[in-house]
Amino acid sequence: AIMRTMWFAGGFHRVAVKGRQALPTEAAILTLAPHSSYFDAIPVTMTMSSIVMKAESRDIPIWGTLIKYIRPVFVSRMDQDSRRKTVEVIRRRAQSSGKWPQIMIFPEGTCTNRTCLITFKPGAFIPGVPVQPVVLRYPNKLDTITWTWQGPGAALGVSVTDYTFEDCQLALAEGQLRLPADTCLLEFARLLEVPESEALEDLFALFDETLDTIQLAFKMYGSQEDGSIDEHALSSILKTALGVAELTVTDLFRAIDQEEKGRITFGH
Repeated sequence: AIMRTMWFAGGFHRVAVKGRQALPTEAAILTLAPHSSYFDAIPVTMTMSSIVMKAESRDIPIWGTLIKYIRPVFVSRMDQDSRRKTVEVIRRRAQSSGKWPQIMIFPEGTCTNRTCLITFKPGAFIPGVPVQPVVLRYPNKLDTITWTWQGPGAALGVSVTDYTFEDCQLALAEGQLRLPADTCLLEFARLLEVPESEALEDLFALFDETLDTIQLAFKMYGSQEDGSIDEHALSSILKTALGVAELTVTDLFRAIDQEEKGRITFGH
């Protein structure tokens, strides 16, 4: 009743439900998607299903007390063994033949802008029990729900990055973290005199995640001595990656080849 009052105050006066919720003995796990905001917690409070949530949430005043009533599965981001333990708890509850409440899981693992579904994480499917999919829809003509999208932040005016919490942990493990405010490959686009656009940013955001492939290309085109390539090879690599027939890379090559050796390596 407390949570329903809160949602009502937040503007959710009526929540339409289509279909029938499976019984715990029929489907121990409910998977919800797409996941775009904290408002996605409405189905949780409507069904009193357990959820997987970060351990720090239980220390939040009032909210932490209320959340304990649904007997959530707590996971600690700082405990390297926490994920394994979480999977074991989900498996044990899911295979309890209805003795535990159903578990609601957002298999995408993060919030998106709801324009597509991202790859599901396997946690909800590891127990090998029936899973009921749940689709979340917001019929608003003006999207006031989604709180994550590609581009500048709505309130802060800062750039958004595709780096995840795990990426940051890996970076910190190697040394001091220095993340660029924007992908460095957009600088390449400026050198190539390609007009900036939203489509170009999306392309380079994808391209930025394929550096392993680029490194492999350097090994294929590079010399056996030091793996270096010339301007022609760089043009071939980038034309293949960008899917274009013609591409002038002279300015880009010169910007990288500051020592004017006529050859560059993946690291320089």
